[in-house]
Amino acid sequence: MIGRAPVLSVDRVGPFVAWAALAAFVVWAARGLEFGSFAKPGPALFPILMSVAIGVLVVVDLLLPSHRRTQDASEEADDRGQLRLRRALVILCVVLFAVLLPYLGTVLVSVLMMMFLLVAVEKQPVPKSLAISIGTSLGMYAVLAVAFGVPLPNGPLEALF
Repeated sequence: MIGRAPVLSVDRVGPFVAWAALAAFVVWAARGLEFGSFAKPGPALFPILMSVAIGVLVVVDLLLPSHRRTQDASEEADDRGQLRLRRALVILCVVLFAVLLPYLGTVLVSVLMMMFLLVAVEKQPVPKSLAISIGTSLGMYAVLAVAFGVPLPNGPLEALF
């Protein structure tokens, strides 16, 4: 299958259209904000940069060949059921993140969300997931709160820093 043209079916293109639409909307919504520079970023800099990055990744992923093997109808139905369950778990995780963020703070909620996504959704081993979750959450906090001075919701763990 390597070297063949990508299969552009609705189930493959649909999510990419949604991501591209979100990226375009963010750029459109930020059009009235000051862009600034990397030395002194304005409120539109990071949303626009992230939207452009998402747009580029969407195009690149659409152009890559699909590596899915052919399946019979029963395997495909099972895969769709698993996919729906995984999507529901991700949506639940994002909702819980938004609800818990003001109460538990950025670092703790980020660690919990990443652990859940890596262990429950991606089926990764717990030690590896814990290391990735803690490292990524602390790194995100260091970049956003410490380096850029972005005010983030504080929780019980942020008092230690």
